[in-house]
Amino acid sequence: MSRSVRFYFDPICPWTWVTSRWVTELAKQGLVAVEWLPMSLSILNEGREVPEQFLIPMAASKRALRVIALLAKESKGEKIADFYTELGSGFFGVSNVDHMAVVDQALKSVHLDDLASELDNADHDVEVRAYHDRALSVAGPDVGSPILQLVDSGAAVYGPIIQSTPRGKDAADLFEHVSGIMDLGIVHEIKRGRTGPPTFD
Repeated sequence: MSRSVRFYFDPICPWTWVTSRWVTELAKQGLVAVEWLPMSLSILNEGREVPEQFLIPMAASKRALRVIALLAKESKGEKIADFYTELGSGFFGVSNVDHMAVVDQALKSVHLDDLASELDNADHDVEVRAYHDRALSVAGPDVGSPILQLVDSGAAVYGPIIQSTPRGKDAADLFEHVSGIMDLGIVHEIKRGRTGPPTFD
């Protein structure tokens, strides 16, 4: 049985990217219907000192999130999914990334050139914040990107944070376990220390 899910994400997060490819795999299997929605690590880290190496990637993500929020408002989920796929493919698993250029090229690759001016339209920051606040309201506090929500029950969690993307039966099994825990409604946290960086395929 297919379940509707909401996936709140910041496209610059590598761990989120890995989880998103799992969600995409679930959609291909017909196990979920996905609503892709923005959240922002820049907003999440307001008032905190952010290491310099993250400033440009987060600024690039801020531009992309403006378009994602606009598309979400217009219920253009397939375009968000395509845009995110192009962003992630450009951001992760490659060296010497020009993050700003990746955003611009991703928009062109999914034939959304007419929205190029929206990347730098700060008016959309209000919408990004509204989606971000919604994500935290269903799964917070003390969470980050991504947030996965089951639409039918409203249950939401941060994650799952996975090191690599499961495929086929492994993907389906993981969803059965994760959604089962979410449906139970009493689990606050399950966690183990990270043993390495995410892997991309």
